[in-house]
Parts: sequence; structure tokens; C-alpha cells
Amino acid sequence: MTRGALLLSGALALPLLLAACAEEAAAPAAPEGAEVAPAEDSAEQVVLLEPGLGTLGPGDDWEPSLMGTLSGTIEAVPVMYQTWDFSVGAFDASAQFRSYPNLHLNIGAYPEGIWDDPANTLVIRADLASLSAGRTGPATVTLNGENFGEPLLTVPAEVEILSLTRGAPGSDYGTAYGDLTASVSAPDFCPSLGTPPCSGGLQLTVETRVQYDVP
Repeated sequence: MTRGALLLSGALALPLLLAACAEEAAAPAAPEGAEVAPAEDSAEQVVLLEPGLGTLGPGDDWEPSLMGTLSGTIEAVPVMYQTWDFSVGAFDASAQFRSYPNLHLNIGAYPEGIWDDPANTLVIRADLASLSAGRTGPATVTLNGENFGEPLLTVPAEVEILSLTRGAPGSDYGTAYGDLTASVSAPDFCPSLGTPPCSGGLQLTVETRVQYDVP
């Protein structure tokens, strides 16, 4: 289930919750002198969701699981981004190998500690000839504005896969997950709108779990 589907399911559940509350409020009071059984402990428990390992805590405050980091510099300023796994019943990780429309690596990177706001997120996409280490095919880095799909800046990039692993069949998550390290370079990435290469552009090291949405 994607993030959008998760929000929709919560909206559909609200009328049912209100109806249940109304029924409870309308229940007749116990006769005077009757014994009333003590209420059961309704303390909420943290629920582990698979395959993304997100959690539901008190109040059903869902949080995705942290996958990894992208660290380095943008215009010579140190930066840190994070990747997250939003999967709940369907693949929805922000670091994925995908097979459609062609084999490629897609990384959505969020500013450190902010997983629920698309503003200022990075999207790195690199075409692949195969799932192996080495320099990728054509690649881009995009800086998002306030919303996904509203890019402020997209520039060519060089992406090199330094190492990658994939789970074995029969392991906890089978072949759906693995680990990835990579380097990303984009000399023309200038969010300040300066003249490229603007003090080094973007230089990042990727260290993250990765989801394999491929056969």
C-alpha cells in the first residue's frame, strides 16, 4: 500500500469509528446496585509492519523505517539526507531498483529527520545495463519544490555503484531487499542559482538498504 492509499484507508475508517463511538454512548446505564466489570486495559501496542518495518505506535501514529543516508556536500556545504521505507503491503521504498519502463536505480532522499514533507527532497535516477557494480548509464539529480512533481532543478549526474548485495531466497525478506553503496556527482547542481560549477555542485556518498522491485 502506498502512502496515498494509507491515507485513504484512514479516511474510510473514520465514519466507522464515529459510528462505534455513537453506539457506545447510547448504551443503557447499568441498573442501580449492579456490579460493573472493570474495563479491560486498552493500552495500545506498537505494531511492526512488514515488509517495510514501519511501526504503528500509540494513537496509530505510523512511521516509516529508516533505510540509510546520503552524505556529502552541495555547493561546498555539508549535507545529510536519508532514505525511508514506506512499504505497507506493497513496494514503496525511497531507494529502489526498478524494472519499469527500463532497469534503473531510483533514490528519493529526504532532508535529515524529515520524512513526511516533500519539500527540498532530492530524486536521483540512473539507468542501468545490469544489476552490477560500476558506472551507471545516463543519470539525473532533481531538487523538488514544495510538492513531488514540481521540480525546482534537474541536472545531469554521474552515478557509480560501488557495491550492492541482494537477499537470498528464503531469507527474512527474500530477494526483495539488499544493500547499496554508491557515489553521486553533479557539478552543475546549483540550488543557489549560481553559475555552474558553483563551488563543486553536488557530491554525495550513498549508503542504504535498497528494495528490489525487479525479478
